Amino acid sequence: MTEFRRHGRSLDELEPYYTRAEEMYQVHGARGEDPTEPPTSAPYPFPAVSHEPRIQQLHDDLARAGYHPFHAPNGIMLNEKQMQFSQCIRCNDCDGFPCLVHAKSDAEVLAVRPAIKFPNVTLLTDALVVKLDTNAAGNAVTEVVVQRNGQTETYQGGIVVVSAGAANSAKLLLMSANDQHPNGLANGSDQVGRNYMFHNSVAVLAISKEPNPTRFQKTLGLNDFYFGMDGFDFPMGNIQMVGKSQGPMYKGEKPIEAGLAPMFSLDDVAKHAVDFWLSTEDLPRRESRYCREGWQHQAELYTEQPGVQGSPLRHLEAHAEPPGNARAPGEA
Repeated sequence: MTEFRRHGRSLDELEPYYTRAEEMYQVHGARGEDPTEPPTSAPYPFPAVSHEPRIQQLHDDLARAGYHPFHAPNGIMLNEKQMQFSQCIRCNDCDGFPCLVHAKSDAEVLAVRPAIKFPNVTLLTDALVVKLDTNAAGNAVTEVVVQRNGQTETYQGGIVVVSAGAANSAKLLLMSANDQHPNGLANGSDQVGRNYMFHNSVAVLAISKEPNPTRFQKTLGLNDFYFGMDGFDFPMGNIQMVGKSQGPMYKGEKPIEAGLAPMFSLDDVAKHAVDFWLSTEDLPRRESRYCREGWQHQAELYTEQPGVQGSPLRHLEAHAEPPGNARAPGEA
């Protein structure tokens, strides 16, 4: 049986685990370049992935303009000093595509596959964890309830780990409410599922006059506007490169095709594109949460009202279903 432990954790306590995770996932990066990074106890385990010439040019232009571009951390199995021994080959299909040589440092390659080689490890697929049952006192988990192949199954273990992601871990704990825990397991604070910060992301393609022959493009990041900027006091988010776009990707984008096709082919557009990924997030709000009835998402979007200097206009949204790609507990 697993006993509940309620302890607040500081960054100093958690930081060594982040460092161990960076080692396990073979993260490449350079400490000290990003002015917003938190204190760390060790450098990245592998050197930063180098910029290709066009991205190095962009880095230098941003630095000359007074910004602080940095080498974006990447979890890939790359050995740039000895490429003949490198599992990663810096191909142009990395971001957004499955890696055919298994050179991405993802959970499947570096966690799941090594684990299931042990004879005492079993991986259940097509299994949905729907509830954690506890003993009568409510201080230990006794069973994990699973829906699988149209049947309900239960499993027991000495240690039960809830690791379904930030959203679905909260959902599972809330769905496991009982008489001893009417607000859900491990939720004495009433904060489980609250302060949800939805990531609002968009890809922006800049069409450069000069060609961009970059293959592995996702090597640069910029956080100068992460906490706001002069005249705008609210967090704005992160700018980073996204994987290099290719002509066939544009075929579903009718405005691009209609506007540029008479002058350029889609392949030509891709050859000149410099591709960015912009990501911002809601401010943490207690009312933005996952509850047993679904998502209750209140997002604050700050915009300038015409004629009112510096006055934020708040807009509230409510989502009945999980936004984005949120899944039910236990789904892979």
